Amino acid sequence: MIRYTPLLLGDSLSVGRFDHPAHHPHEDPAEEISSAYSINFVESGRFDLSVGHRSWQLSGGTIFLTCPGFAYRCSHSDATPTDVCLGVEFAPNDEISHELSGLFSNSVRHLPVFSVTNRLAYLRHLLDSGSSDRMRTEAAAHELITALSPGSVEQLRRLYRSRQLCWYAERIEACRERMEVNYATDLSLSLLARSVGMSRFHFARIFSELAGIPPHKYLLQVRLRAAASRLLQGDTVTHACFACGFQNLSHFTRTFHRHFGVLPSTYRGC
Repeated sequence: MIRYTPLLLGDSLSVGRFDHPAHHPHEDPAEEISSAYSINFVESGRFDLSVGHRSWQLSGGTIFLTCPGFAYRCSHSDATPTDVCLGVEFAPNDEISHELSGLFSNSVRHLPVFSVTNRLAYLRHLLDSGSSDRMRTEAAAHELITALSPGSVEQLRRLYRSRQLCWYAERIEACRERMEVNYATDLSLSLLARSVGMSRFHFARIFSELAGIPPHKYLLQVRLRAAASRLLQGDTVTHACFACGFQNLSHFTRTFHRHFGVLPSTYRGC
């Protein structure tokens, strides 16, 4: 018997936990066929995953992907399995289905199993702890797609212990939220690091590893998105520039053009 506990249910995205109730014998299906794109974190326990003539033993710290039509078999050696998985499922007709198709189809065909990295563990933490905040959970799920894209999965380093990861995650999230709210103010690396009790070097390294982007680039992207929103609402280029924390109009124009592919003045007329 497999039990599913939903953490987030939506038309295009769902997040939930799979486990096996105690004292309920379990019989493995001969074959399962996925109906959606999914990213599955094995949190504890172990089982075998078979795809055609290939097989892997999965345990805590591994991830496996599925896509629509993907046929696989999960085998357990115990009558009452103890494995627990956190699953993120995207509907096949979701607006990002094209991006998902490229990532999942290639990965599932060649290697549907990954080892968890600190970046992926951080995103799993956000998916789990942010279940009461729908926007936060959805953002983490979409970050997960980018983190699993070809070339993005980092070389496996020493994984942080659960308590250590939670400590880091709380501080990185606090700084991300601060940048998203106070993007127009002068936010230095030193200020952000001090606000969460970390040294500049340590904070910069941990932020880059878990968020997947250095702090200064994250802040730049927040400011550019805010400027784009202001321009679409009719703000002038000059006012959008300085209202979003940029100190030089020429620099803002060049940076905006590199990021969006059009000049701010053109974007304003879109």
